Amino acid sequence: MNDCAALADPGVPAFYCVHSVSGAAGTDFLDLARQLDSDIRFYGIQAPPKQIEVGDFGQSIESLADYYAEALVRFQPEGRILLGGYCVGAVIALEMANNLRGRGREVGPLFAIDGFPRTPRSIRADGSRATYWD
Repeated sequence: MNDCAALADPGVPAFYCVHSVSGAAGTDFLDLARQLDSDIRFYGIQAPPKQIEVGDFGQSIESLADYYAEALVRFQPEGRILLGGYCVGAVIALEMANNLRGRGREVGPLFAIDGFPRTPRSIRADGSRATYWD
């Protein structure tokens, strides 16, 4: 993510979608982005190429989520954040949501695309129900 914070309108939530196992967002999300209303800002999160070469980058879901959450906080310092992820990106997005909520940010809903949380449950810790679409 580059520094485009001036483009962010806190009144309209942006949707951030995390890459698949390849680490690249590229055109993976193009069809999805085209299906959304034009007022929804859509961003594909991809692994930074220079960081991929660093030996300890991506050693855990938690470390990736922390790296991406930190970047999101810098990019969008306020306002609600909508997250999603494709394949393993869904698991990373779930951990990002936990990380961001721990920082006091409003996050949700979370969209899992062709993926599922590590420990899928129909009832979350806060008592709300998870919703899955086929």
